[in-house]
Parts: sequence; C-alpha cells; structure tokens
Amino acid sequence: MNGDGGGASRLIISLVALAIVALIAGGFFVIRYRQSKAFIVIGVLFVASAQLAINSDTSADVVNAPEPAPVNAVRSRLDPSILEYMQSGSYRRSVSASTEAVTANGIADNPLIELGVEALDGKVLISGATDDPEALRSELENLGMIRPSVAGNSVSGRLPVESLAALERVQTEAFFQIEQPYVNSGDVLSGGDSSHRADVARELYGVDGTGVVVGVISDSFNCLGAYPNDVSDGDLPPDVVVLEEISSCAGAIDEGRAMMQIIHDLAPGAQLMFHTGFNGSANMAQGIIDLADAGADIIVDDVGYMSQPFLQNGVIGEAVNTVSERGVTYVSAAGNFSDWSYGAEFDPVDYVPIDAIPSAVGAPRFLGGYPHKFEDASVSTREWGQFFTLKPGAGLTIYFQWDDSFLSANGVGSASEMDLYIFDENTTAVLAGSTSLSLGQDPFEAITVFNVGSTEFRGRLALLHDGGPAPSYVKYIFRASGTPVYNYVSISSLHLGERGTIFGHPNSSGAIAVGAVEFNHAPEIDEKLPYPPAEVEVFSSHGGVPILRDANGVSIPPEFNLKPEVIGADGVATSTTLKQFFGTSAAAPHVAAISALILEKKPGMTPEEIRQALRTSAIDMADPGFDSAAGFGFVDAPNALSRTLQSGWAQ
Repeated sequence: MNGDGGGASRLIISLVALAIVALIAGGFFVIRYRQSKAFIVIGVLFVASAQLAINSDTSADVVNAPEPAPVNAVRSRLDPSILEYMQSGSYRRSVSASTEAVTANGIADNPLIELGVEALDGKVLISGATDDPEALRSELENLGMIRPSVAGNSVSGRLPVESLAALERVQTEAFFQIEQPYVNSGDVLSGGDSSHRADVARELYGVDGTGVVVGVISDSFNCLGAYPNDVSDGDLPPDVVVLEEISSCAGAIDEGRAMMQIIHDLAPGAQLMFHTGFNGSANMAQGIIDLADAGADIIVDDVGYMSQPFLQNGVIGEAVNTVSERGVTYVSAAGNFSDWSYGAEFDPVDYVPIDAIPSAVGAPRFLGGYPHKFEDASVSTREWGQFFTLKPGAGLTIYFQWDDSFLSANGVGSASEMDLYIFDENTTAVLAGSTSLSLGQDPFEAITVFNVGSTEFRGRLALLHDGGPAPSYVKYIFRASGTPVYNYVSISSLHLGERGTIFGHPNSSGAIAVGAVEFNHAPEIDEKLPYPPAEVEVFSSHGGVPILRDANGVSIPPEFNLKPEVIGADGVATSTTLKQFFGTSAAAPHVAAISALILEKKPGMTPEEIRQALRTSAIDMADPGFDSAAGFGFVDAPNALSRTLQSGWAQ
C-alpha cells in the first residue's frame, strides 16, 4: 500500500527492529515487512558466523584487471536472511550483549551490524524464481508452503520457518528470497469527498457508482473483525465480496477496509470486492486476474514489493497490463518515496581485486569488482563511492537494481553480477554489504543502516560490477527516517542523477498512478482564495523512471510513461485504525471512486478513455501541463464527468 501512515511487511520484529521501523517510518510510512537483504545498525557490535573478517592490507591499490568471473563459491541461491537462519539455528539474529570495542585483523569497532527478523506465526513470505515454476510449486507445497501461487517465473507463499533449511535441497533450480510487501499509507465521512467535489458530481449528474464493480487490493480486509460495525454505521455496504484474505492476520491493520470506506463515501452505489496483496507477489498478480474474472470494472491497489523490477515490468505489472487490455481500469498508489533516488549510466573505474578492502567484524567479504564512479567522487583517492552522512538516531535503506533481465519476470536471469557495499569515509574497510547471487537470478540488492550512536556517521555507498557484462544503467531508491528526510540523511550528488521513484506496476502503461495532496491543501476549485496553497505531499513519489526492457527481458530504447497521472486527496478520516489516513494509499481510492462515477454515467468507456478524462480535466498544481511530482493535477469529479460528455473529447 502506498502511504506514510499505513504498514507494509509482516515479519515479527525485535525491540531494536521496532525502533528501526518506527524511526524509518518517520511519520510517512510504516514497514511491516522489512527488507531482509541486510539489516544494519550503527553503534552496536555483532559477530555473524556467516561473515568473514578479512586480514588484508587496507591500502591495497586499485589495479587494472580483466573482468572477473563471479565468485559463486562464496554465494548462495538463498537470500542472506535465510542463510542466517540455517547457520545460527535461529531466524532472529542475536546481538552481542557486549558493547566494548572488538578488533579483528587490525580493524576496530565495526559500527555496522546485520539484524535479522523473526517470522510472524512461524511462517515467512518466500518467493522463488525459476524456469520451471510448476515443479517448484509442487516441491514447496511438500515443504508446507501455504497458498503457493505462480505468476510468470515466480512462485510465492508462506513457508514454515522450520522448512527454510530445506530450500537448499530443493531439486528445481531456483533462487529464493524473503518477500516484504509494503503499503503506501499513513460514522466517518472522507474529507476527500468535498475536496474532489464528488458530492457536487453525484448531485449534478445523478450518479453514485451503481452498476460498477470496484476491486480493492491491500493488506487485509477484516482481520480486526470490525466489518460488521462498518455495516451498522453505514461506512460500508453489507455485500462486500472477499475473494482472498491475507493468509496470516498477525500484524494486519485492515487497510483494505479503510480504502473501501473512501470508495463507499464517494461512490456509495458501487459493488466492492477485495483480494489481499500480501500473500506474495505471484499471488497478487493472480489476484488481479481473479478480480477481473469476477467482474471488476475498476481495480485499485496500494501494495508494492521492492523486489519488483524498477526498469521493466514484473509479474504484477504484466498482470495490470493484461486486465487493462481486457477493459478493466486499474488505479494504483504511486508510492511514498518522494524523489529519494539515484539513477545513472554505469560508469566503471579500474578493477579492485577480491579482498583488497578488508571487512570489519560482522560485515561481508569484499568480492572485488569494477566500482561505479559517482559524479562528484574522486578516483585518485579511491573515494569513488557516494559519500553520505546519517544523523544520530537516523536510518537509511537502499534498494539497488540495474538494467538486466529478471528471472522471476522473464524466465531469463541477470547476465551481470553487482554488489552493494557501505565503506567507512576513506574506503579502508567494508562495514556492511549485500552480495547475494544475482547472476542468472534477479538483479537486486538491498541494505539498511541505522545510527544508534551519539555522533554523525560518515561513510560511502558503493556499487560494484564483478561478473558478466557491465550493465548500462544503475539505480537505487532509498528510505530514511525522520521528517523532513534530508534533515536526517545527506547523500552527495543525488541531484546529478535521475530521481524518479514510481516503479513496478504503478509505472506500467496499464496503470493510472496516483500521487497525494492533503485534502485541506487541495486546489480551491470554486472561486475561493487558494488557502492553504495547493502542494503535493512531500513524500509523494515522482515519475521519470525509464522502462529499459520489454516483457521478454530484451533491451529496448528508453520509454517514459507520464507518471503520476493525477493527484488524489489524503489525510482523510476513516473509522479503522487509520483514523487519519495519509499516503498515496488514501489518494488512490478517491480516484478509483471518481472513475466509478464516470463509468456509471458513460458505460463502456475504455481504461484509456477514463485515464484521458481524468488527466485532461485535472486542476494544475504546479507549472501548466504535466510535471513529475503533480502529474496533470488534482482530480475534480464534476470536471471529469463534464469532460466525458463533451462531443469528440477523446480526440
């Protein structure tokens, strides 16, 4: 779901991890499933048996060398968090009680450690990428996977913790990782009803969504058991159809019900259906198809997976495009990542040998490779990494991908091996990293760092190519704690790269991506003074992420979809636990409801016609025309309906 007050992925959290999540949420979003590639805390010391402290000369020179073969001998087809469970016998990593300095091979005090996660209700959400998904599904069912689903070359579902170790013995060739869905969030009547003037549209055009079916995809619908109260209070109709609920209610907040309340306020005659998006990416992709098969005219979601491709469509994006081609209008929360991103053509410098940079205790081994040179970096001083700082108490999560094919989406894995590292400021030691196997798998690495110290942390982020052909393009998206974000983290040269953060299925051609503005900051449409001034939420994701590969994973000239299309209201009231519902998770259902009003008034409109009606009737919020933060502007319901009734408007 896309918002800054909702939740996201569902792995039980230690007290330290709870603090991390709360800080990283920063009032804008809550992640219920944290990225498992690498959870790192600054200032606490931990020795991981899976990691190696390297006894090497810290002043090793950068040298020219032929392109290295991938170091698969020190890699696994299992995600690092799964490996940690196998090696330690406990899915939740323990932190050393000792806080005194530790030295290893001349490197003192690794300020970064990896924290693992616990499984809620004894199960974790796993996905496996393979070229034989049906065979893999059968094997995973035998291991006890709950509701295994197949989409493209991906299989996902909840696996008992005690079966994790058995993944290494699965006969079907596959790469496994823990999936962590997130939501883009933050007698009740939504303030968005008046902001969008949906109340005016209902009266003026005599519509309420009757005859239109709206499907909602979110975390859960009735895990908290409050749906009967919603019916008795008039917040929801009594005939909501639930195709599939989340497989475990542990940690669920029924954000889907909050979204439905918004839709019911604006389009009270619409029929509502629900399918969870939290049973795995493959299950969500199938859920989109299932909602369309069940008769949905419009589908709206607020769920995302950071492991879905940035630079091409994944299994969810392909499902969105499929139902759009069938005539279903698809509305999606754009995301809550603001412009917190960096993207650029890969610019390698001279090869750095394996073990040339030693690793502090608890950090991964340095596997060598060709570093990407960030625009303001200095190669001569071996400071080719991107300099960043973290304030005390601040956290930073980096999600890194590069231009290559995704096994889970295309059936063809990455031809390149890339790694993600964090060094000290002078690049003399590896402090943290993500070096999971990418060759033949998905081109994705992720890491989280957290500063629990009393002073500012200063370090360098590095992207290294160490196998296969060099990628043409590299990109990462980050999340940071606190608001505003840039008061807590500073990353150099971001402004020199591409800054788009709408990725995955919201960036697909079949989706209408919706950004957010607080309902009482929305444009004043009816001749009133614009107070407060209309402005997009600071966290609302920006467009501009290029599509570099087709559905088969083949390179294509860069394509840019105009995202977000439009802006919807957030900060509205619901009777759920989201008393004030912020984020693009709240904005998207407003636009879906207005689309239902349009479709009732003019049945048979295509998804593209509804998109154009919304875009061409929207109220500008920035410079005239489209821009990457506000799209074409704020949706005005009467304008949109009027537009559709004009002769020849679609041309």
